[in-house]
Amino acid sequence: MAAKKFTDKERAEVMPRVAKDWARGMTARELGEKYGVSERSIKNYIAAFRAEWKREIKLATETVMARKLAESQDIKAEAWAEWERSKQNAEKEVTKTEGTGESETAQALVERTKTVAGQCGDPRYLSVIGNQLDYESNLLGLYPPKKIAPTTPEGDLLPVKVVVGIDHDKI
Repeated sequence: MAAKKFTDKERAEVMPRVAKDWARGMTARELGEKYGVSERSIKNYIAAFRAEWKREIKLATETVMARKLAESQDIKAEAWAEWERSKQNAEKEVTKTEGTGESETAQALVERTKTVAGQCGDPRYLSVIGNQLDYESNLLGLYPPKKIAPTTPEGDLLPVKVVVGIDHDKI
């Protein structure tokens, strides 16, 4: 006897329950018996769940990555603006007054001087920009994986054991 087939409407109602039961550990055979469909149909549903979940995870990952890249771009833009500002000449105005009164009218202006000093820029802003470039490169996976040699805490290479005659399928 052929197993029951769901209509599209029934399938849309049953699939979320199948997914929930499957996530809780029920086998395809148990699910088929519970919902009255073939084990093959359940396996097809599970394959559809997995494909949908992979799409959702990929979309969520891409969304988070895009947000992180946008934040990094904002940080770099602010750092560049501050770098440019830090290269501008520093101006300092000094006002000398004379008099003993505490009010401004009791004091007489003696001298007002303005000094201008050139600046070469604050390198901390360039450091921020460099850090953001590294962050973006790591986020996008542009750096190759780092190879770390297996060593002991003292720096000696770990001994390698070669074992012959092991059936790796049984491990």
